[in-house]
Parts: sequence; C-alpha cells; structure tokens
Amino acid sequence: MAKKMAQLVFDVCLFLLGSLVIFVVAYQFGWPLLTGELDWGNDTPFAMSLIYYLERWAPYLPRWHYEWAGGMPFLKSYPLLITYLTSFGHRLSDMSIVQMTKLFSWLSFPLAGMGMMVLGRLIFKNWLLGNISYIL
Repeated sequence: MAKKMAQLVFDVCLFLLGSLVIFVVAYQFGWPLLTGELDWGNDTPFAMSLIYYLERWAPYLPRWHYEWAGGMPFLKSYPLLITYLTSFGHRLSDMSIVQMTKLFSWLSFPLAGMGMMVLGRLIFKNWLLGNISYIL
C-alpha cells in the first residue's frame, strides 16, 4: 500500500512539474497572442459575432441566428462551448469579449500540451516519455 501511495505522489508531482513547464513555455511564446492584436483569420469574426449575439440575447439562449445567411439554427454551428465560456467569463470579469477571446485562444496551447502529456503517459506508461511528448 505504501508503495502505491508513493507512486501516486510521484506521478502527481511529475504531472504538476510538467504542467508548470508547459504553462511557462506557453506564456513565454504566447505573450504576443495575449498582448498583441487579435489575429482575425477566417473564423474569428464569425465566432465573435456568435458571442456578441449571445450577449445581446442573454440571459436567454437563442435558438435562431437571424443575421447570418437569412437565418440559421444557433445550436447547429461551430462547437458552442467556447462561445458560452467566453460570454460567461466576460460577464464575471472586467475583461472585454476580445480580451476573453485572446485568453481562451492562448489557453488552448497549454491545455493541448497537458493533454498530450497525459496521453503520452497513458500510452508509454512512463512520465518522462509523457513529458517529452508535449515538447515534440
């Protein structure tokens, strides 16, 4: 029993250490994403329009987006979890919708790295290989 507990504590420590490294590297390289202009790309204006549309109708959840293409179902669009999280985060904090979008765009990188680290640990049964997997 003591060996399993020691192994669990060791695994948790390695996970936390790897997560800390991931967040530090993501912060170091993602600083322009957090502080610079929002890269609009192709889908960002559409995602922002969904967030502003949701803000206009809050606290009600709209079922129909009448402003796009003569009307389309609101819930049959892109995955809407990030839309709801951005709107909810905007309402809870002093951050604007654009700042919340930047924050969630940046958070996608360290969270993906943490997922790759855990997946590497599950596949290889070794935290060292799991920690190397998120670097590659």
